Amino acid sequence: MVRFAVAEHGHATVEEAWDEFTAFQDLPWDPETPHMQAFMPWFLHLWTPDPEDTGVPLSERQRFPISADYALHKGRRLGSLAVRYLAAAREAPYSFFDVLTVRPTIGFSLRDILTGREFQTYEQSLSHHVAPGDIMFASLVTVEGVTTIEGCTGVVIPPSYKARIIDLRRWMRTGRRKITAERLRGCDLEMIDVYLDIVGGILHPTLVVHNTDGDELVFHRLTYGVTSPRTAFDALAPLALDRTPDDLLVEAEFDAAGALTKATVPWLKSGNTKHRSWENTILGNIHIDGRTLVAEVNSAERAAALRSILDSMTGAGIEYRETDVATVDEMRARTPPVRNSADQDEGAADVAAFEASPEGQHMMAEMLRHHYHDWPQTPLPALGGKTPLQSVRSRDGREIVESLLCEMERRSPTMGLKPGDAIWAELRQTLFGAATPV
Repeated sequence: MVRFAVAEHGHATVEEAWDEFTAFQDLPWDPETPHMQAFMPWFLHLWTPDPEDTGVPLSERQRFPISADYALHKGRRLGSLAVRYLAAAREAPYSFFDVLTVRPTIGFSLRDILTGREFQTYEQSLSHHVAPGDIMFASLVTVEGVTTIEGCTGVVIPPSYKARIIDLRRWMRTGRRKITAERLRGCDLEMIDVYLDIVGGILHPTLVVHNTDGDELVFHRLTYGVTSPRTAFDALAPLALDRTPDDLLVEAEFDAAGALTKATVPWLKSGNTKHRSWENTILGNIHIDGRTLVAEVNSAERAAALRSILDSMTGAGIEYRETDVATVDEMRARTPPVRNSADQDEGAADVAAFEASPEGQHMMAEMLRHHYHDWPQTPLPALGGKTPLQSVRSRDGREIVESLLCEMERRSPTMGLKPGDAIWAELRQTLFGAATPV
């Protein structure tokens, strides 16, 4: 059918459809693209030229979708079953599907995330590459009670991307009681745009690291001048909360006359946004060295807050000079590689041995237990700043939380973590046992 399309309409028509599929992002046509398995069925069965912006002659536009024209010209040779299949493919919209169960070499059951419909598909090859919880962007064609996958990207979407799809679902539901197949067909380009955004992040990930407050990790180094190290220290010491000035001065340096020359004051806050079991959080460190004060924090938000504090201390002889900002990648580039000494290698071996010991395993298990125990009460960016317990009160939130939990459960073995089945059962009971979504 592709040869028919090119022979009848030219390669320029394929490129026109490709440009529309890729939202005119100037992605070059490439037969090896991972999007080909999703694009080609869409082009053959669903695409029609945009009458406002097309190179297809007016007299040729009624010949689209291409599979209809192909059936018209080749129907006698194709047979009735093939003609019915092509007709069904033109009615089958693309959508996002949850993988519910998998039967290797046979197929899997799927649920349409946007409409809620469930399907049992027969697909031998793909059934080896997906697992329950995965998400597929596909077109399902049903003929004579048998459902097969006609268009499906080769990139499997992890559960953690479900929130993006539920946002799409909310938008598609606006002003409607339910999402129909007709609505799916009418929103094909919007769905493709979400698909491209998700798969782009999977194929070309950009590492964004956050601190425990949820702020993006960007290192800030604030430099101030001080008239007196001791006066500056006395003004800053309360930022260390329950650590007394005497505690802080244990590692300080003094000159021959006993005057303070160098000291470090940690900037602390009580509790921790991410880890509820932590007593406090180190927001940054402030180093006094002679007449210079350098404060180091790891986000723009913390830098702004600390600068507001320090700028109010002009009476203590603290005066702002400059700020140096560096991303995670820039900090890595500035840091030379460190070659371990024999002592460091021996220390690393001791750590590995401890982690493998019963005592080490018990300690790790306790740390994991505390982490997962606190997780339901932890505000998460993926939930719009809500906690999982708050989110499961709605049906959409419940789905997103379940997808995050599924991703955590999957990833833990690959990260060397073994929290155990009891932890996941306890989490699900905590989150879903008493929740009544609305």
